Amino acid sequence: MEQNQRALIERYADRLAELAYKGPAMPAERHAAQLEPTVEERRHWVPLVQSIGLEHAEAFTWQKEHAEIQSYRNDENRGWLHIDTQGQFFDRNAQPIAAQAAPEPLGLSAAITRGNEQAADMNKDSATNSAYGLSV
Repeated sequence: MEQNQRALIERYADRLAELAYKGPAMPAERHAAQLEPTVEERRHWVPLVQSIGLEHAEAFTWQKEHAEIQSYRNDENRGWLHIDTQGQFFDRNAQPIAAQAAPEPLGLSAAITRGNEQAADMNKDSATNSAYGLSV
């Protein structure tokens, strides 16, 4: 298991423990519902995860939305990615750019193929998988 996946699972487990501590009388279904990403969270994060993969998406912070374009800042090198819901990458002026050119300055050009493969795996069984690739 990779370090980023481990960190995500640890955060998920911490959230489970927090929910159990704060609301032991709450039904399990309600706990599970609180762990599911909201429609807004899905809208913000799905383009990034589908484009570069979950393991690389961990290094980004969602910043803003302009029309259908989601903007993310890389926490490590402060670079930016701008992606729409179709997976199209954009420059800072909202002009379309090639998928290989966008993440290149961030050292992620090879990640795009892996991200698309991971997105396909995540969408296989959307009824049991959250948008973060975790089964609930």
